Amino acid sequence: MLVFLNTRAGYGRAAARWRKVMPELERRAGAFDVEEVGPFDCVAASVREAVAKGERAFIAAGGDGTVNLLLNAVMELGSGVTDIRIGAVGLGSSNDFHKPHGPDSVIAGVPVRVDCNSARPCDVIRIDFEE
Repeated sequence: MLVFLNTRAGYGRAAARWRKVMPELERRAGAFDVEEVGPFDCVAASVREAVAKGERAFIAAGGDGTVNLLLNAVMELGSGVTDIRIGAVGLGSSNDFHKPHGPDSVIAGVPVRVDCNSARPCDVIRIDFEE
């Protein structure tokens, strides 16, 4: 599992939240690698490289923008790779991706969706437009 961490999420409070969540997350999800979020091209390159090495589980640790960034990087792979699983750790301010969430999906007050073994297929639509 590869975690993309955005320490700037949640008005800069994400790093402190991450430190509280990380130990329990590792207990629940197993070992993972963490990469700090950079520009889109860097995230997309990291996803491509990880997929080439066999990785299929990715976690966005940040806000809704981090989830969007990761999802777009995965979509850049094209339709040839269909077994990717995405989860998230809500370190942002609103964490709409996680709503609604129950008590089982919270660690230290932070909503989490990281059970990649129970992931279910989800259709995603991409729209490219020009003004």
